[in-house]
Amino acid sequence: MNIKIKSIRIPALAVLLSFAVLPVAAQTGDASPAPHPAAIRAFHGYGMGLSLDEVKARLLKDPSFNYRGDPDVSFLPVKEQVLIECSGNGYIKRAHFQFVEKKLYTLILELNEGTVDFFTMMTALGSAYGAYRGFSPDQVVWEAGGVRLSLEKPLTVKYIDLAVINRLKDSGRKQTADEEKALQEFLKEF
Repeated sequence: MNIKIKSIRIPALAVLLSFAVLPVAAQTGDASPAPHPAAIRAFHGYGMGLSLDEVKARLLKDPSFNYRGDPDVSFLPVKEQVLIECSGNGYIKRAHFQFVEKKLYTLILELNEGTVDFFTMMTALGSAYGAYRGFSPDQVVWEAGGVRLSLEKPLTVKYIDLAVINRLKDSGRKQTADEEKALQEFLKEF
């Protein structure tokens, strides 16, 4: 029996590419992106919207922070805003908890560069929250469930309640517009 096989020339590059692509396709199973989390989890249970009293009570028991009670509380010029600032332990150098109407809307953690680095944090946050929404040389930003999480250089993590911060910005713009209008009315008097 005589079998004739027709010779086919396949460029070497095509063969190499197919071997490079096949393992990746086999691992992922399908081409759909990984699901994005519904919400950004809070750090250590300190979630956006938590009450001032609840945060104070938790901080007193939390060994990650050196909070000693009300002497560490400072009031901001705006009467409905409160800031708790305290030092941390281990991975946390300093923490800032900002409240409006007695609800937590910003949490800023300055991390200890001697115990953790930017790339390690970026990798951990990427694993937890998926693809970032914004990236620049100075920061990486994720957004989900109404919360913005940013990792900023040198080594700061920020949680921000977007609804509250947008409301505060709108209020500030309105106040600025009202002040501008009042100034214009005053200047017309001359």
